[in-house]
Parts: sequence; C-alpha cells; structure tokens
Amino acid sequence: MEQRPDCSFVICVEKGSLEYKALLLILTLRKNWGIWSSLPIYAYSPRAGKEPSPWLQAFYEQYDVRPIYERLNIEYADYPLANKPVVMAHAERTLTSKLLVFLDTDIVCWREPKYFALSDQYDLSLCVDTTKTVSSSGPGDPYDQMWKRLYELAGTTNEPYVVTHLTSQRVRSWWMSSVIPSRRECGLMQRWLDLFKKALREDFFAPEANYLREQMTLCAVAAGEYERFLELPLSHNYPVQNYDYYSGKGTSPELAILWHYQPFLNRFFKSFAAQIDGSPTLAEKISIAESTIAALRDNYSSMIGLDETFLQKWRRELRVGPRLRRALGVAKPNDKQAMEW
Repeated sequence: MEQRPDCSFVICVEKGSLEYKALLLILTLRKNWGIWSSLPIYAYSPRAGKEPSPWLQAFYEQYDVRPIYERLNIEYADYPLANKPVVMAHAERTLTSKLLVFLDTDIVCWREPKYFALSDQYDLSLCVDTTKTVSSSGPGDPYDQMWKRLYELAGTTNEPYVVTHLTSQRVRSWWMSSVIPSRRECGLMQRWLDLFKKALREDFFAPEANYLREQMTLCAVAAGEYERFLELPLSHNYPVQNYDYYSGKGTSPELAILWHYQPFLNRFFKSFAAQIDGSPTLAEKISIAESTIAALRDNYSSMIGLDETFLQKWRRELRVGPRLRRALGVAKPNDKQAMEW
C-alpha cells in the first residue's frame, strides 16, 4: 500500500474573487489527487477584515479545511502577494508535517502530484516561469544590477540560469511562486520572508518589478539552495491558457497535474460567481461547482478569456502600449517581449 505523504497544503483565501476560485481548488484537490487528496489543507486569511464569507467557512468544515484567520500580514497589507512569504513562514514555524506545499488559489487539480514528494536530497522545488518579464539575461541586461543586488542581500554566490518555458529565453534563476513544495525543517520559507523584508526596506526594484517582489525574493533564496533544488515539471504548474503551444511540445492539458490559469478564466468566473451567490444553500453551491468542474475539463478552450472590454482587448492584442512607447522613444525594457508575444 502506498504510504501517505507527510505533507500539508497551504493556500491563501480572502473575501472576494478568491472565494470562488478556492471552491474549485479544494473540490478538485479532494477528488483528483489520489493519496494526496486526504492531506491537511490550511487556508490562511492573513489580512484584517478579509475573512471569507460564511458559506465558504461552512464549506471548509465540510471538506476538512483548517482555516487560519490570524492577522499576520500587517506591515505589507497593501501588497496582497506578501501574503505568500508571510503565511509560509508561519506554516513553517507552527505546523509539524515534513513537507509543505503552497498553492495559488487560481488552480484546479487533475492528477496525482507525485513530484511534490521531495526525496531526501531536495529541499525546494519550483517551476521555471514562462516568460522573461523582469528577470535578467545576464550582464548588460537592464535588470541585471537589480538582480545582482538581490543576490547580494540573499548572501548567495550561485547564479544559475534557466530557460523560460514559453519564450525560450535564457535568464537568471526565474521560477514561479504559485506552486512551492518545500522541506519544512530547512527554514527556507522564513529565509524568504526575511529577504523579502530586507529587500523592501532598500527599495531598489524597477517600478515595473514592484508587483513581483515576492517572486523575485523567492527566486534569490532558491538560487542559494541550488544544490538541493529540484526543478518542478511544467505539468505541475501548467498555464492552461497556452495549451495550444504546450500541446505541440508534448504536454497537453489532459496530461497536466494541475492547471494554473491566472487571470485567463476571469470572464468565466464572473458568471460562475453570480451563480454561486444566487444559490441559497451550500449543497446547491457545491452541485453547481461540481458541474462547472466537469464542463471546464471538457470545454476549457472555449472558456478561456480575460474579463475585459472590447477596447481593452483591442489594445492588448495590438500591443498598443509598447508600440506607442517605442514611437515616443520611451520604451520599457520588457516592451520588446510584449511585442513578440
């Protein structure tokens, strides 16, 4: 008989749009992840006044989700992504499982995540990001000094390079922070939080990098642990919005362990949230969610779409911003990438 992993899942859920995403995440995890389906799930709401609605709290109880409503993110309450290092450091200090796995809420789970079971020679695993954005390609890159300072603050001399999954660009240590298996006793999540705080005090980030400071600091910690780092396969952090490209590379959505859909199902979630809010009982909400999961599995290609106006879609598809900035001679470092993809 397969041994039950000594692992806990950590998620962040706050009142609002994340509630509906958490509903699908938890339902699919509990149903589809085999021996991993029965593991503890800790749902943090670390900012004041953002505890989930009563219906989701009742859902937690029914599906054995353990809520933590402590006010943990006080200093960075205006930066939602700071929740990640804050809650992971807390989980590392207070939980007892051998492994922790952080999951972004905008995920649905399909197949058993065997790569989460870190063997003894690994302490951390992350998936390479899809595009370059604010990472550095090395000396001469506009972002390289920012990264060199971040490595210095992290105390790492390791500067590993990776190749982005979608754009095939060679860049310094650039992994996604949406799925994070880690070995709890190693203290890497506390190191992430410590570096995050130190880096934000210095404030050396390029303006366009500010939103990704939590990801950048995690990557710097991972670079320092590269000898005990395992690269997580794309199937364990699958960007379903790019399914056509990845299917051509041999990884179809049907083979993915999970889908990380980011904002690319927002149009769908707008109508889904209205359905959930309009259902008076928890049983009805769960029934709607289960039917929706089945529809999503079969019809994902027609359901992918941003919640945007016609004008916003037109501007995005024509890359209006990058084109205009280039014409005015004020292009940003990552505009070239936006023009190409």
